[in-house]
Amino acid sequence: MIGTALGALDSGLSVLPALLRVALWGGVVGAGAMLLYGWLSPQARLKKLQAELAAARKRMRDYDGDEPREILRLARTSMGLSLKHLALVFLPTVLAILPVLLMLGWLEGRYGHHLPEPGTPVAVDLVSGTTVTAAPGSPMAWPSAGRQASVEGPSGATLLILPLEHPRTRVTRERGWHRLFSSPVGYLPADAEVEAVVLHLPDRTFLPWGRGWLRGWHALFLLTLSLAAAGVKYGYGMR
Repeated sequence: MIGTALGALDSGLSVLPALLRVALWGGVVGAGAMLLYGWLSPQARLKKLQAELAAARKRMRDYDGDEPREILRLARTSMGLSLKHLALVFLPTVLAILPVLLMLGWLEGRYGHHLPEPGTPVAVDLVSGTTVTAAPGSPMAWPSAGRQASVEGPSGATLLILPLEHPRTRVTRERGWHRLFSSPVGYLPADAEVEAVVLHLPDRTFLPWGRGWLRGWHALFLLTLSLAAAGVKYGYGMR
């Protein structure tokens, strides 16, 4: 449901280059996550607490005595305020991060890989628990238009038909959470003898230079996410 809506929205932005769409998603998600954090967290209490914490730390810096009890009291006060601050921001931070994690998973499926050219050998693995084995006939030549190839299980039963319409490196049985983020390529049969089929598709790159991790969507997305989140945080004076 959510994945379908995001896919439709991303397709509507197809007039933009993929590089700009990834940057746009990063900015939207970063700003949205920080606004969500600001809404969930008690900002007024946090501002007051930070003022108290700054005053407590200043008293510790300014104290030039050698009385152990006084030093311990000042340290205990500062530590108590720090822990209180952590308690106030922990849950809002976790809740604000959840949408980011969901978007990372969706974007990996959308921009992480691309479909190979017809005839390209593609390694295919079968996953059952912690056991990973090569599928019969792997690596398989990627079918051309109008042709099909079957990924079979150990018993010879058909698990998946190639080629896929969308790049997807892991196809599993349908789970409950797939109602939120459905797979555009479908699922394995409910009675499949394996848990997942893994396709080693080519990585999709956006930059012609740099290390491998820098050329994909991750670095650009995280950069614009961080910039947008920082802009909202300091623009609204969030704590």
